[in-house]
Amino acid sequence: PDDRNHGPIPIGFDFSFYGNTFDTLNACTNGWLSFTSTSTDLSNSALPGTGSPENLLAAFHDDLRFYGANGAAAYYHNDGSRFIVQYKNVSKYGQSSSSIMNFEIILYPSGKIVYQYLDMSGTLTSSTIGIQNATRDDGLQVAYNTSYVHDNMAIQFLAVPEWLTVSQTAGTVPAGGSVEVDVVFNATDLIGGDYTGGLTVHTNDPFAQSVDLPATMHVTGYPAIAAAPTSLDFGTIFVGVTSD
Repeated sequence: PDDRNHGPIPIGFDFSFYGNTFDTLNACTNGWLSFTSTSTDLSNSALPGTGSPENLLAAFHDDLRFYGANGAAAYYHNDGSRFIVQYKNVSKYGQSSSSIMNFEIILYPSGKIVYQYLDMSGTLTSSTIGIQNATRDDGLQVAYNTSYVHDNMAIQFLAVPEWLTVSQTAGTVPAGGSVEVDVVFNATDLIGGDYTGGLTVHTNDPFAQSVDLPATMHVTGYPAIAAAPTSLDFGTIFVGVTSD
């Protein structure tokens, strides 16, 4: 197919995006999803901006083709815990043999968005990667017409840092007193790497109205592979002997 938009596709859960909640989305063959747009826009542009669809998830927005000879296809899956759209063996327009790309977009109920890139070849300096809101005046541009994306790469968007939370976000501290606040670091579902963030404490102290407390967490990645059953019993086996 060329320049198609398929939808609405059920996400499998309510997904919050720039203050709105959606349970379906549309998938375009040109490397992007939208919660509302049925456009088949193939011309990528900078984000945020009116040159791209609204409520946009652009993993690799450009003029893409699904060549049958390459086994190109797109798939989606949801199981209630995540929603995935996979672009398999897609190509840039006019580059059927030199451009093979495999990437996917993953949504989580928490609002987390992940773009994953397995194999990316061909001309990679003409595309847009990022997100933008309904009015197209707020967004996050990761890359625009530049050398950025590569094989075995992942990009993650978080509305609020899930990995860093506090037990209390507001309160009153008496003069000369103190209050203990628990800070929790949580590596659940995080991709291996270093995460930087911090906390900002706002006070009515004229000499310290805002205090920044930096935070860093290192996550060691692991292969997310599961097998069922977890083991097999072949009984007693002798080398060179078969059982009928």
